[in-house]
Amino acid sequence: MKLLTVEAGQEGQRLDRYLARVLPAAPSSFLHKMLRKKNITLNGRKADGGERLQAGDEVRLFLSEETLRTMTGAQDGAEETKLPEGLDEAMRRIGPKMGRGAVLYEDDDILIAVKPFGVLSQKAAREDVSMNEWLLAYLLREQPTEAARQAFAKQLQYFRPSVCNRLDRNTGGILLCGKSLHGARCLTKMLRDRTLRKYYTAVLTGAFSGADEIRSSYEKDAAGNKAVVRTDGQEAAVTRYRTLRSGAGRTLAEAELVTGKSHQLRAHFAMIGHPILGDAKYGGRKAMQGARDRSVPAQYLFCSSVEFPKEGEDAALLPEVLRGAVIGADVPAAFTEALRADASPTRRRTDRMR
Repeated sequence: MKLLTVEAGQEGQRLDRYLARVLPAAPSSFLHKMLRKKNITLNGRKADGGERLQAGDEVRLFLSEETLRTMTGAQDGAEETKLPEGLDEAMRRIGPKMGRGAVLYEDDDILIAVKPFGVLSQKAAREDVSMNEWLLAYLLREQPTEAARQAFAKQLQYFRPSVCNRLDRNTGGILLCGKSLHGARCLTKMLRDRTLRKYYTAVLTGAFSGADEIRSSYEKDAAGNKAVVRTDGQEAAVTRYRTLRSGAGRTLAEAELVTGKSHQLRAHFAMIGHPILGDAKYGGRKAMQGARDRSVPAQYLFCSSVEFPKEGEDAALLPEVLRGAVIGADVPAAFTEALRADASPTRRRTDRMR
């Protein structure tokens, strides 16, 4: 018999999903058969697998040592804890780009960081490294002792910290990360409920002023990996924006991403005739000229702040310090430099816009 005690970082998940992580080589049919026959129990009672686990719950596996070795993939009864691939590579390639102050906020459940331009939020192919791998490498590095590192590695069998919102490779700015199952669920719920507001800063081609709301239908052309938006009465995608200043035939604007569709801001600004500077896919490449900075390798789009709900059901899930809080990141100096007629690369920083 093997006794497993559910730890704090494992609570909230279904029993059957917990078992699938504990026994990764076990077919789902085998797990449910063992539950029906009470060869696997929860707190000494029969379970069906749909129960939500709480810290301190006891899961007993009445399985032979041979079966446990087979279903866990262990050799000679040893339970080897393996870290995900690519963590060292992610820290080597992404770490130097993060810079000082890249982690804007962190507690036991949530981490908020600034994603550099040109870095993937999530893997697109197995050989890629992304902010997800950087996050795991960062959290592993922050463990104070070797024993803590081993405990963290073991926890990854049950829950893997990950990015909860997604930015395009060539968009920089704020990423929301769930360090625990509770944190991931909390952030995902707020994003789904639209109670967490996301603001972006962009340099647009063409000089204009004012504030408006863009509403459109939305389709994704999978073949061209491009959003198709139209003002045809359907309102599947919504963006609010206000211009901040103009110069050199360009406009600095702040946009609120009301709905979070892929490429939404890029497609919406192109639809109104002001594509994002440097966004070749949606018509912004020709306006680049000299307004180029190594910190902004492609499109001039940056997630500059997020605002958490102050009250209500979603706010109640947050720690007190985050209720109603606005977390902002410094907009790259290249954004304001792009409004100068003699725009040239610079490394100076601007003040926070929010």
